Amino acid sequence: MVRWARLSHFGPSRASRLNDPDFIDLEQCRRGDPRVLASLHRVFGDRVFRICLGVLGQHADAEDAAQEVLLRILEGAGSFAGRSRFSTWVFRLTVNHCLNRRKQRRLGLTKLPEEDSDEPISSARSPLQEAAAAEERVELHAALARLRPRHRVALVLRELEGLSYREMAEVLQVPVGTVMSRLARARQELLRRLPGLLAERTETVGDRHAL
Repeated sequence: MVRWARLSHFGPSRASRLNDPDFIDLEQCRRGDPRVLASLHRVFGDRVFRICLGVLGQHADAEDAAQEVLLRILEGAGSFAGRSRFSTWVFRLTVNHCLNRRKQRRLGLTKLPEEDSDEPISSARSPLQEAAAAEERVELHAALARLRPRHRVALVLRELEGLSYREMAEVLQVPVGTVMSRLARARQELLRRLPGLLAERTETVGDRHAL
């Protein structure tokens, strides 16, 4: 019997599943069939990357980590017992992989990849708007990087991925009350960090102009 995984709680009939891009053939995944990798990337690629970027804070590092996570999903699908949604298992695997990668990086066991400076710029915004948006992203990720890992993860899952408290509790394997407490502390800490970073940037710009 073919088993399927979907992002939503309830799915349509099997006939319509075959044409639904949000379904993953778990049996195919468990067999390690490389053809399912394209489906995993389509369904989870963007969300896995955003979590990696939020936790790791470095674009090239997040890209590498996201690719590693997708391969780990393929390799480890046999361990998925079906007690939670497949997406919950995927996000838990992503978070754990990123936290382990941060630990290895801190211990000097991994080297940060070089950033690609030739990223495409959207034509929908002017160069000035793109520059301002890029600065905001840098400031946000700099602030996130200074948070405790558990607080950073909580913010990423809630604010970037929009998970509910219950979904976060399942991913992190902690009570809902713990999730809410971590989020509250993370938001307070982030609000304290951001003004300081903005002030640092203002002082740096002022010093540069004074030279």
